[in-house]
Amino acid sequence: MTRLFTEHGLIVMDASGRDFHALGASTLRFAIEHAEELETALLARSEDLESAGYHAQVLVKRGASCCF
Repeated sequence: MTRLFTEHGLIVMDASGRDFHALGASTLRFAIEHAEELETALLARSEDLESAGYHAQVLVKRGASCCF
Protein backbone atom coordinates (compact mmCIF):
# COMPACT_ATOMS: atom_id res chain seq x y z
CA MET A 1 0.00 0.00 0.00
CA THR A 2 2.81 2.38 0.83
CA ARG A 3 4.36 1.87 -2.61
CA LEU A 4 1.05 2.40 -4.38
CA PHE A 5 0.35 5.73 -2.73
CA THR A 6 3.86 7.18 -2.33
CA GLU A 7 3.39 9.69 -5.14
CA HIS A 8 0.13 10.93 -3.61
CA GLY A 9 1.50 11.68 -0.15
CA LEU A 10 -0.81 9.22 1.60
CA ILE A 11 0.51 8.02 4.94
CA VAL A 12 -0.15 4.33 5.60
CA MET A 13 -0.18 3.14 9.21
CA ASP A 14 -0.54 -0.31 10.75
CA ALA A 15 -3.47 0.11 13.14
CA SER A 16 -2.94 -3.30 14.75
CA GLY A 17 0.16 -2.34 16.70
CA ARG A 18 0.34 -1.52 20.41
CA ASP A 19 2.00 1.85 19.73
CA PHE A 20 -0.83 2.89 17.42
CA HIS A 21 -3.45 1.86 19.98
CA ALA A 22 -1.69 3.92 22.64
CA LEU A 23 -2.25 7.06 20.55
CA GLY A 24 -6.01 6.79 21.08
CA ALA A 25 -6.01 5.69 24.71
CA SER A 26 -6.76 9.13 26.17
CA THR A 27 -9.65 9.66 23.74
CA LEU A 28 -11.19 6.29 24.58
CA ARG A 29 -10.72 6.91 28.30
CA PHE A 30 -12.49 10.28 27.96
CA ALA A 31 -15.37 8.66 26.03
CA ILE A 32 -15.80 6.02 28.74
CA GLU A 33 -15.61 8.51 31.61
CA HIS A 34 -18.04 10.96 29.92
CA ALA A 35 -20.33 8.47 28.20
CA GLU A 36 -23.55 9.82 29.67
CA GLU A 37 -22.94 13.45 28.73
CA LEU A 38 -21.67 12.49 25.26
CA GLU A 39 -24.78 10.38 24.70
CA THR A 40 -27.03 13.25 25.80
CA ALA A 41 -25.23 15.71 23.52
CA LEU A 42 -25.39 13.36 20.52
CA LEU A 43 -29.09 12.66 21.02
CA ALA A 44 -29.86 16.38 21.40
CA ARG A 45 -27.91 17.24 18.26
CA SER A 46 -29.70 14.52 16.30
CA GLU A 47 -33.05 15.93 17.42
CA ASP A 48 -31.96 19.45 16.37
CA LEU A 49 -30.89 18.23 12.93
CA GLU A 50 -34.05 16.22 12.39
CA SER A 51 -36.20 19.19 13.47
CA ALA A 52 -34.40 21.28 10.86
CA GLY A 53 -35.19 18.73 8.15
CA TYR A 54 -31.87 16.88 8.09
CA HIS A 55 -31.15 13.30 9.04
CA ALA A 56 -29.08 12.29 12.06
CA GLN A 57 -25.37 12.34 11.32
CA VAL A 58 -24.52 9.78 14.00
CA LEU A 59 -26.99 7.03 14.79
CA VAL A 60 -27.16 6.79 18.58
CA LYS A 61 -29.57 4.88 20.77
CA ARG A 62 -29.94 5.61 24.46
CA GLY A 63 -27.76 3.22 26.47
CA ALA A 64 -25.60 2.19 23.52
CA SER A 65 -21.83 2.36 23.79
CA CYS A 66 -19.98 5.14 21.98
CA CYS A 67 -16.85 3.00 21.98
CA PHE A 68 -16.32 0.40 19.31
